[in-house]
Amino acid sequence: MRKIEPINPFFKDCPYAIGMASSNQYVPYLAVYLQSIIDHAQPNNHYDIVVFETDISEENKQRIQSLAVRPNLSIRFFNLHQVFDRNLYISQPHFAKQCYYRLALGKAFEKYQKVIFTDIDILAVSDIFELFQIDMQGSAIGACEEILWTPTNRKGLKQLNYKIEDYIPEVLKLSGPYYNTGVMLVDIPRFNAIAEFSYLLETAQSKQFINLEQDVLNLVFNGHFYTLPNIFNFEIIDKVFSGETEDLARYAASVDKAKVYHFLAGDKVWFFPGLPKGYLWWNTARRTSYYEEILSAYIRFSHKQFVSSYFHYWKYKITSKLCFGKMKQRHLRKMNLCRENIK
Repeated sequence: MRKIEPINPFFKDCPYAIGMASSNQYVPYLAVYLQSIIDHAQPNNHYDIVVFETDISEENKQRIQSLAVRPNLSIRFFNLHQVFDRNLYISQPHFAKQCYYRLALGKAFEKYQKVIFTDIDILAVSDIFELFQIDMQGSAIGACEEILWTPTNRKGLKQLNYKIEDYIPEVLKLSGPYYNTGVMLVDIPRFNAIAEFSYLLETAQSKQFINLEQDVLNLVFNGHFYTLPNIFNFEIIDKVFSGETEDLARYAASVDKAKVYHFLAGDKVWFFPGLPKGYLWWNTARRTSYYEEILSAYIRFSHKQFVSSYFHYWKYKITSKLCFGKMKQRHLRKMNLCRENIK
């Protein structure tokens, strides 16, 4: 494995950076996120943005870097190909190996004091630099508690054959909150004092974690997290707005107060524009050079979904006439769900 050479700060006397990871496939969505940061950037702050990658084309790099049109903006790319040249477990289809790249942030940003590191399925609706002003009271990482895995909401929840009520204390060894690392404020010296990159990578390979590097960070930095207000990583996912628990109802009620929206899980906003606050993401997408590509991908996805739903609608319609009792009712429910998708 190649040694990671630390990145030099772009702006003199500004030891802060904003990091994220992307593949070439996800560059259009990276562009929307970066555009949202730039839309709310303040002239008195410096935005040293670094994208971890392994396969982004030179053309896409140029298009992304063209977003940095002001002197207080810089966008650079940091290639980790030789660092992540091994197979790493991927638990779900909407996850990618780029998730693991954040494990290298401590070494890559060794010359910085603080770093904001995020996913890219995100939209900033205020100045993200505000995070740097938060006092983490000696903690290594600032992050928001995962709303879907709070003690109330994890009851009865199962994922990948695990009961989450058991997984959190038994596998992750947590007695306190479980954190979503889609938005992290990281104190680099404290982060590196707790765990080196090699140890984080070894831990990632030690088990088949449900949420990949997020679980690794929760495990390794247990007791070293500072809980950020949920407004800095507001999760946009159907279950949040279901009203199933009082926790979720209170959370959903604060959606308009958020400063950062996180369109996580399998239903991505670029394929499901009707998600809450999805219109904000699409309004931002229109201002990027990737809008036509984003729209084209959405149309292709919608066509495939329609064809699949149409086929399954008729399949369940026919099979519902050939069976009885509970099986008939189950097929009728599936038929009706498919019908909703082809209206």
